[in-house]
Amino acid sequence: MKRSFLKLKLLVAIFLICNISFAQHAKKSNDSLTHKEHRTEVKAERKADLKASHERFVFRGSFVFANLSTDMVFGIPYTDGLLTANLSLEDNFGLVDQKTFFTGSFLYFITPRSGLYAQYYGIDRQNSHTTLKDYIFLGHTIPAGTDITAYFDTQVFSFGYLLTIMRDSRVFFGAYFNIFFMDLATGVYTEGKRIDKKLEYVLPLPNFGLIANFEILPWLYFDASVGFFSIDLKESHFAGSIYNLNAALVFKPLDWFGVSLSYEMFDVDFSDRFDIGNTYIPYSVKYHFSGPAAGLSFNF
Repeated sequence: MKRSFLKLKLLVAIFLICNISFAQHAKKSNDSLTHKEHRTEVKAERKADLKASHERFVFRGSFVFANLSTDMVFGIPYTDGLLTANLSLEDNFGLVDQKTFFTGSFLYFITPRSGLYAQYYGIDRQNSHTTLKDYIFLGHTIPAGTDITAYFDTQVFSFGYLLTIMRDSRVFFGAYFNIFFMDLATGVYTEGKRIDKKLEYVLPLPNFGLIANFEILPWLYFDASVGFFSIDLKESHFAGSIYNLNAALVFKPLDWFGVSLSYEMFDVDFSDRFDIGNTYIPYSVKYHFSGPAAGLSFNF
């Protein structure tokens, strides 16, 4: 009798434990389901807010009043090794060291957390000049007193992924991971001779950068971006770095339209080699521009 009573008590205890466990599991499941539903609702609200904010697509265009410098260093083969020749395309070949040109960028937010970011600028420079002394350019000697036409053209486009780190009605902070497509071309034309070189590079490694925007006043915003890229491929003898910076004050008389005053800077420093008569000639290019800019921005 006692054993039967003990068995009954044990069965009742097991039943109670199972019921309590089931109830707790059901509560956790309901809580988890409620949490998921809440997250889904929050995401839907954020997407709706983004669509209604006129901030999903942002285009900016500016004219930069820039100071430019372009320095090239070439190796000069001789019996016991290599010498180097330094050349400033502005000082030695007469290229303009100040120029106005267009830059553009756009942001597109696919979701409140993810988007696309792109930048572009292009500068073409060409000038006729009479050399004052002998110069070495791309393995060729240009004598003093030669009438030349020198050029240096630059096209840069970067495109990639934008991650939102923080965003509210007054502050935006994000990080981008872009791929650079850079096309540099330089050359010299003389009477009866053409010396040129297309230095074309597609850099498949990401350019990492940060973007920030915050409201100072309801009609005044501070906007900034900075990016950096570096590579050193010893096997191919190619090495280089790219650095870009933009800082702007944006006046917004309308929600979808702004006028910006900014400062922009772009710096390229790379080295490589080219082949002349089965001889590899090392060279390096340092290219820089910086200056104030004025532009417009449109938000949709």
